[in-house]
Amino acid sequence: KPYLLFVMGFSLLCDSLSGQGAVSASFGFHSEVIKAGQTTPLGINVSRRPGADVLAYTVGQLFGQENQAGLLKNDPDRRNGDVVWLKEGNSWLQIYWNKGWKAIGAGDEDFSNRQIAENTGVFITSKAEKDSLLVFGGYLLDQAVALNVFPGFNLVTRGWPVPVTLDETHLSKSPGLSLEDVVWLWDGAQYLQLRWDGRQWTDLNGAGDFGAVLVPSLLAIQVKGPGGLIIMHPPRYLIDAKSLPDRKAPTPPAVELGFSATVRGNPTFRAEWQSSSSKLEYSTEIWSRHGWFSIGRQTGDSGEILFSEALLHRLKCGVARVRVEHIGRVN
Repeated sequence: KPYLLFVMGFSLLCDSLSGQGAVSASFGFHSEVIKAGQTTPLGINVSRRPGADVLAYTVGQLFGQENQAGLLKNDPDRRNGDVVWLKEGNSWLQIYWNKGWKAIGAGDEDFSNRQIAENTGVFITSKAEKDSLLVFGGYLLDQAVALNVFPGFNLVTRGWPVPVTLDETHLSKSPGLSLEDVVWLWDGAQYLQLRWDGRQWTDLNGAGDFGAVLVPSLLAIQVKGPGGLIIMHPPRYLIDAKSLPDRKAPTPPAVELGFSATVRGNPTFRAEWQSSSSKLEYSTEIWSRHGWFSIGRQTGDSGEILFSEALLHRLKCGVARVRVEHIGRVN
């Protein structure tokens, strides 16, 4: 029987974990609102494969080779559809969908394989009449986000599919961030412009403490100093400390991810894996700011497909993993 991850707060009612057995790679999803008639920053904070140390996508991988994301078709002469702004050095490509991924000024050249710079993102100018929602699912990075920034504007992905405050990122400790640099954070209506003054995050007048502000999926760093290495850390408990594997523990399950729907037609983010033995028990664990918590256990015959689902109309984001343990004592 599958388990539905209804709300992240539900995890607080469950038992915390003992740390036994073996766990799969962590996975998750996040949804982003694309504002109608506006230009929205968009960072993708999950990876296409487990164990990745950078977030890397092509245009086709991000939005689908056949525009599965549903961006509004654009006529480059009329400019009546959505445009994806892709930063390359100090210039911008304006990419759109029209029987393929193309770029303004480049004719019918195929841009589906155009690489988006690692650990960055894009902007989307929407011509739609209503806001739209894009949902991205994948695996978590296994380390902090790191990239070099240079004088001028730099795009940096948040790195994680769950909410992170500016203080939690430890961005202020990055060797490449100077007291002159400005961090731009989109709050859905306007940009906050913040600086690190050596003690706290303030506005450009040196007022306030903005360390508790949530970081959007993509931020911009206006480097006015020399630049250098920027590091974005995950919130607490999201990445476990490295430890030696338990030789008595079963093999962690290989989790496959995708989107589906319930029998009532509600969209879901789905994780499934194959049971290795009827003598193994699998539990779905979800992350919260208090740690990892189990929400249910499953068993299955060897080769049987087990799965868990998250209801996307109830959740904006979530992180989970699958723990496997032997049933009974292992000698």
